[in-house]
Amino acid sequence: MSKILKVFLTVTIFSLGVSIGMYYGINNKEETKVEEKKIIDSVQDIVIKNVQSEKKKNDVEEVVAQEVRVSPYAKMVIEKKFSKCGHTTVNILDVPKELVNLTESEIREKYSGWELTSFSEKEFTLYRIIEANCDDHYVLKDEDGYIAVYAEFTDEIKNLVEKTEIDVNSLREEDRLDLAEGIRIYGKEELTSLIEDFGS
Repeated sequence: MSKILKVFLTVTIFSLGVSIGMYYGINNKEETKVEEKKIIDSVQDIVIKNVQSEKKKNDVEEVVAQEVRVSPYAKMVIEKKFSKCGHTTVNILDVPKELVNLTESEIREKYSGWELTSFSEKEFTLYRIIEANCDDHYVLKDEDGYIAVYAEFTDEIKNLVEKTEIDVNSLREEDRLDLAEGIRIYGKEELTSLIEDFGS
C-alpha cells in the first residue's frame, strides 16, 4: 500500500471519528438541555403553585380576620311592619349574650325568617312584615253583661286582655249597641280613657 493511500485513509478515518464524536456530543448536549429545561419548568411550576397556594391561604386568613363580629355592647333593632294596620314598630334592645361574636352570615342563619337590613359591629337591624295588626289595636265587647277588652291581631284572632267589672246594663243604649258590635280602638291611652268614661 502506498504511503499516500495510508495517509489518506488515516485522515479519512480520523475525520470520520471526529464527525461521529461531534454528532453524538451535540445530540447528548441537546438531550441534556431538553431534560434540564423540563426539570427547570417543573421546578418553576411547583414554585408558582406554592406561591399561589400561599397567597390564597393568606387571602382567606385575611378575610376571616377582617370579618365583622357582633360586639358585646351592640344594639339589636327589631323592626316590624304590620300589614293589616300599616303601622311599623321599632324596638332597640341590648344584644343577647348568645349573639355576641357572631358574623353577619351567622345572624342571617339564626334569623332566617327575618331580613337583615343593616349589620355592623355596634348595631344590626332585623326587619319583618307581619300579616296582622300591631299590639295597639283593641276591641271592646259585651261579654256576659260586662265589658271585655280584646287585643285584635286579625279579624279572626283576638286575645282577651281584661274582663272589666263595668256592667253593660248601666250604660246608655247607644253604648250597649256599639259594644254588641264591638268598639275598635287604637292605642292604650284611648283604651284607658274610654274604659274610664264607661266606668264613671
